[in-house]
Amino acid sequence: MSGTAFEFTVSRIGYGYDGCLFYVENGKVFVENTLTGQTAEFYGDGISECFANGEWLYCVKDKSVTAVKIADKSEKTVFESEKEISNIYANENCLFYRQGNAIYLYRKGRQPQLLLENEDLCDYIPRSLNYIEYSVRSEEWAEYVRENGLLSSPDFDETAAVSYGPGYYGEGLRREWYGLNTENGETVLLENYPQNSFYSAENSGKGAGKTDAEKNYGCDIPFEEITDEKLAGILHGLLIPINGNNGFQGVYRNEKTDISSLSEEYIRACAASGLLTCEKGLKEIITGMPDFLGIGDGLTETAVIIPEELFEYCLNADFGEKTEISHGRTVTNTLRILEYSAENSCYYAFSQSYPEGICEYTVLDGYENNGDEFVVYDKYVYYDSANRVLYASSDKTEEIDGKIYADLEKTVEEYGLRYKHTFALGESGNYYWVSSEPVK
Repeated sequence: MSGTAFEFTVSRIGYGYDGCLFYVENGKVFVENTLTGQTAEFYGDGISECFANGEWLYCVKDKSVTAVKIADKSEKTVFESEKEISNIYANENCLFYRQGNAIYLYRKGRQPQLLLENEDLCDYIPRSLNYIEYSVRSEEWAEYVRENGLLSSPDFDETAAVSYGPGYYGEGLRREWYGLNTENGETVLLENYPQNSFYSAENSGKGAGKTDAEKNYGCDIPFEEITDEKLAGILHGLLIPINGNNGFQGVYRNEKTDISSLSEEYIRACAASGLLTCEKGLKEIITGMPDFLGIGDGLTETAVIIPEELFEYCLNADFGEKTEISHGRTVTNTLRILEYSAENSCYYAFSQSYPEGICEYTVLDGYENNGDEFVVYDKYVYYDSANRVLYASSDKTEEIDGKIYADLEKTVEEYGLRYKHTFALGESGNYYWVSSEPVK
């Protein structure tokens, strides 16, 4: 998990790759390993935004867009403008970009084409080379906000509000979404707003391009070597604790567990949990989400989008490259609700508004690097907070006679049962989980 040569595949997330994500910070492009959290400075200076697609990284600097080949960092100028450019989406032949309240399409060898211009423009999402979706602020919604005093209401997300003329508009609240066919200029009002914001062939019409998710690239990324101590922490983090009300058990049981012992819900939760802590990688969020999934109350108005390819990459990295499970609903250890959309080939991660305490607690307690096998040890307790009882496994078959400190980590260190977790080295160079067992 630490060499200089990095193998990755394209993800439709747009600004990243399965296992490797690019982002801008302080004018420079950085790259982050999704699995390990390692970051490294990758390219440039004075960069305002970037967008990765295929083997190219597209960077905005000084009102121009430069394409950087990721493998060798060779450069070529894609487009230059007299005005500021933002919100780019690009491939080898086409570039969508925004200037003020207008959206343009630049095709290689042609003059920029004005797609639309609207004073109330909020956002836009390219679906393909000939179809985009965009949102506008509603004047009716602004009147509703003012007349009902929503800015002082806890039901209104003030952090999402922006000042616009005489009133206020929720940047993500109750916007009107439209679909625009860029080939014939036809525009339609969408019944529901878009449910993902990365390249997709769905609803795109004839001639839509689709990213080749099977094509592999290689490049040298200057990640620092991972020490055994840090690797132990990373692998230990794959074995997420669970909440007692989610209806499934994890790896901490009174007998040895392997992949056949785990529920698909738990496996999905593990695969998603690492991604949901990778804030730089998953920037696309939707606020004011309508209840199109029929989930009901108890959710905040925010959803994080996880493209299916990126989710499956982490699934295989955590549990082995031959892991196959069905897609579906699950709840993570941080009480994120994951809902799968087959139509849009992605997961939506919602946050519950009524979090309850996690019942499982662990403390890392050693490791062994045996080359093709890496062993992690930890101590564990299952805490039944309602009855103030400690258990040695999630089966709750063996009670622990120990003191419950205010700092539960101290309780785990003194009274927790030791577990052994075995990881194997896969063909990709990553360690994946094989089994867990109590050490009695």
